[in-house]
Amino acid sequence: MKKTTHKTESSSLRSFLFFIAGIAVCLLSFILWQETSQKRPVITPVPDGLLQMQEDVQSTPEPEISLAKEQPAVEEPQQSTPTFSFIPIEMGQEIDQELDDIGVLAISMMDGVYHNLFIYHPHFFPLTRLTNGNWDDVAPAFSNDGSKLAYASNQNGRWDIYILDLQTYELTNITNSNAYDMNPGWSPDDQWLVFDSDRNGNRDIFLQSIKNLDQQPLQLTLNQANEFLPAWSPDGRKIAYASLESGTQQIWVADLDKVEGRYMNISQAPAVVNSHPFWSREGELYWYNNQGAGQNLVSVSPMDASQALTFMPGSFGSHSPTSYYIAMVKHNRSGSELGIADRNTRTMWFPYQLMPGRISGISWGAHNLDLLLPLLNQATLPMAPAEWSDQTVNTMNIPYGRSGLIQLQAINAPYPYMHNDVSGSFLALKQAVIDLIGWDFLATLNNAYMPITDPSSPHIIENWFYTGRAFEIDPAPSSIDWLVITREDIDGKVFWRIYLRPVNQSGAVGRQLQERVWSFDQRSMGSPEAYEQGGSYSPDIPSGYWVDFTELAAQYDWVRMPALNNWRTYYPGTQHTVFVNQALLDLDSALLDLYPPEALLPPATNSVVPIRLTPTPAEEDTE
Repeated sequence: MKKTTHKTESSSLRSFLFFIAGIAVCLLSFILWQETSQKRPVITPVPDGLLQMQEDVQSTPEPEISLAKEQPAVEEPQQSTPTFSFIPIEMGQEIDQELDDIGVLAISMMDGVYHNLFIYHPHFFPLTRLTNGNWDDVAPAFSNDGSKLAYASNQNGRWDIYILDLQTYELTNITNSNAYDMNPGWSPDDQWLVFDSDRNGNRDIFLQSIKNLDQQPLQLTLNQANEFLPAWSPDGRKIAYASLESGTQQIWVADLDKVEGRYMNISQAPAVVNSHPFWSREGELYWYNNQGAGQNLVSVSPMDASQALTFMPGSFGSHSPTSYYIAMVKHNRSGSELGIADRNTRTMWFPYQLMPGRISGISWGAHNLDLLLPLLNQATLPMAPAEWSDQTVNTMNIPYGRSGLIQLQAINAPYPYMHNDVSGSFLALKQAVIDLIGWDFLATLNNAYMPITDPSSPHIIENWFYTGRAFEIDPAPSSIDWLVITREDIDGKVFWRIYLRPVNQSGAVGRQLQERVWSFDQRSMGSPEAYEQGGSYSPDIPSGYWVDFTELAAQYDWVRMPALNNWRTYYPGTQHTVFVNQALLDLDSALLDLYPPEALLPPATNSVVPIRLTPTPAEEDTE
């Protein structure tokens, strides 16, 4: 017993000593960690200097700019607000020469119900509003020295060419006429403007002296076809433009050194629509056409028209004045995307990024950024469209939290109902259309809500009318030329754009079209080609002023539908009259928002064999 007790006591003593040693090692490790941690550098996720730069930019007093009015803060719809990243530039700091050489973009973009001008560069200058009026400012063009910006505006109730001096912010009306003056461009020495105008009937190309505004514009083109979208070459001796002289929309070049043989058709592609020419600093000509499955950029040397080369997809663009980059705009289903391409490698230096509104014009200017730094305090995203409040429905009697329908008042439709989440935006769009064009286009609809018990049209796979989130316009105004349709090929799909004629044809509302319209009626006019293609382009551009209904509807979250693959032979498959407010939902989710799952099950078939009683032996004997 004593021997066993001695071993137990020795074991307890060893355990106690090990415990004390462990505590000592832990204390020593903690002391060493405290000493070394005080010598470690502090790592912060954001450099203090960068934060200070942002504070300095925000704290600088706002400059007085007469063109831009103070814009109240309006919450932008979440689905249409991309995030723009940029390198903050401190007020008064020295600009990196490389950034100064790159320059900035002037953009005309849909902003509420009007087009306003913005300054932007995707890498170092935030989207910044330059104009903000109850009118349209479009077609911006930087002067070659970057100190001035020419553009077209209907701020006086008619379309004139203006020049904004970016050093003094003085605004000058250059043309001041009752005509439709549009699409200005600068001569290389900044002493002349080229623009298109209908002052002599159809649209032609004119030249205006900047030094002597009393001098009448010089008319460059003289034929009866429409010519528009002029662009002056960097050597000052040629002007490219779009023309319908040959019967289809082609790119022509006027040689200012010639009298005989001055005009030459460069594109030579009668089967496609060619538009929006512009030049590189080396004198290479670019334009866009709809060859294939969508809009494409085409480049060509003006001295060798046979060497046209397709570049990459896009709708229109502007070449950098100091490098080999091209800013490119590509329209999509609901708006526009902006990217920057490297013309040498034919790759995207800055990938296409969704913009908050539809872009109608762009110009890349070589600019001293010191002129634009005062604008940084006005940096803002485009304002939201007119506010609306969706009507609420009593959901107490609707099980499982599903939504309900609202009856639309003063709407003529088979079922004048709409989902309560989108009825407010529809009514706001309806009123905005009335305010702009002067007549109630959306008072009559071919369709709004459709009960799920009603059969869908043949071949229509996704019928959004069942969800209460769609409407179909009445195309009847097209029979009296108050509605026209243009075709757009985007990423292999065919879309349509609806234009409406406003009652006021003075130029205070809307713009003239720059493309021929599409006629579905040509399918039945005896032309085999028009029949096979589902219609054809009109021979000329309709006259007058037009409001882009498709663009306006997108501001209220109503977007168009692509044509089905069979649209050429199946008229409902064009879907050119259908607009949908999906709210980021797919069709199944939208249906389940209104109906219980069992209501969406396919109907039972009627092919069940009826049950018959088995004859009894007595019955068989009787027979």
